[in-house]
Amino acid sequence: MENKDTLIVSVDDFSMKFLIDKNFYAMPRKINPKTKYLAFYQKMPISAITHYGIIDVAKEGNLKDVGLLIG
Repeated sequence: MENKDTLIVSVDDFSMKFLIDKNFYAMPRKINPKTKYLAFYQKMPISAITHYGIIDVAKEGNLKDVGLLIG
């Protein structure tokens, strides 16, 4: 199996606005440690990957989430 370094995540309007405003995306901690990039797929009506970024920092949060700072 080929090593993948990009993870595509589906986001709603609220999550996308938060991501753009704060340069931050919170997700479950089960992420492949080799993941270097996140691509954000916006749901209907757009139905496309509209943003992507390099993971600058991944750290554990209060709810056992990982905070990802996107550069």
